[in-house]
Amino acid sequence: MNYRTNIMSNANYYPFGMAMSNRNGSVESYRYSFQGQEKDDEIKGEGNSLNYKYRMHDPRVGRFFAVDPLAPKYPHNSPYAFSENRVIDGIELEGLEYLDADNTNIDCQQDNGDGTYSVTLGETEFTGISRVTINGSDFYDLGQHMYHNDDGWSTTGTRHEQATDETKVGIQLISNIGNLPKVPDDYTEPPMWTNPELSWAVANKYQNCRGMCYAVSMARVNQAFSDQGVNDAISLNTQTIDYRISRTSSKAPLAYKGYGVGGAIANNGYGILINNAGVWDGDLQKGAALQYWEHTSFTSALQNGFNGGGHSIIFDNYNFDNNGNIIGFNYTDYNGTGRVVNYNNGIATTSNATRIIVVGANLIDP
Repeated sequence: MNYRTNIMSNANYYPFGMAMSNRNGSVESYRYSFQGQEKDDEIKGEGNSLNYKYRMHDPRVGRFFAVDPLAPKYPHNSPYAFSENRVIDGIELEGLEYLDADNTNIDCQQDNGDGTYSVTLGETEFTGISRVTINGSDFYDLGQHMYHNDDGWSTTGTRHEQATDETKVGIQLISNIGNLPKVPDDYTEPPMWTNPELSWAVANKYQNCRGMCYAVSMARVNQAFSDQGVNDAISLNTQTIDYRISRTSSKAPLAYKGYGVGGAIANNGYGILINNAGVWDGDLQKGAALQYWEHTSFTSALQNGFNGGGHSIIFDNYNFDNNGNIIGFNYTDYNGTGRVVNYNNGIATTSNATRIIVVGANLIDP
């Protein structure tokens, strides 16, 4: 019996992850690079932008271009440093994963009486962990993902089996929207194309408020960050760069153009950009601020000035088939909750659009 190994990628790196010239190569479909992280070649060219969970890393300068979400806990470290500058014996670690305390599959949970908790998930035990309350619901901060399937709990698994969510602000955002009431019978919708202030005023009052889609998303994201103690994640002001990026103005910076509200958040250091490939590879986290376009590719949308159908939405959760493959996701928007994007044979659709591409940003906890 003969076995033949197919080499998908080979690479030699400088210490912070920049690929050495003429000493690397990969098949076109291979999207991963230094430390197994996904490349986002659309932003800065091939291999120059690596997508870590909460921030983008530029291996040419050895720095992240967003603040470390754990910066307040480690004041002695630079908030932009990569792997604490230990690039020989260390790798970049990112935690902050939350498990709903009401998850019925938890084997054992105990209050230690000192402000910490112990939780048992199968053969994995967590001791001395914290518990946070978001909109009345409790979550354990496990510091790592946990997965659950018919065989029980595991520290590894597929996106379909993931039982934890990444950010408090994302959980806060989806919870906020879900708790909003529907509009009353005598409700007057804000205009769709003008006066964003009117949409900002009702976005956090009613679940199906209508109005300007991106203005509604701006206000809802702003409220979720405010609930988590941050007031500069996105500005509700038509004279700011946040507004120009959110509405995909011709004056928006090219690096964030087309990413909508997610682009504005990422520009302020509170989001990590996700391209269309990443969306369908399972990279989205609860509460991600997304923008979809009725185009066949992001390049096509950019070349056409993002003319045509576009819409601002908030990601809730993926939908899977019986084999664990992503077949779409649920989202919220100015129409309310329970909206769906379907995905089949590499094509994403909605009830109103026959083909879309989706981009945006995952939120970063303060």
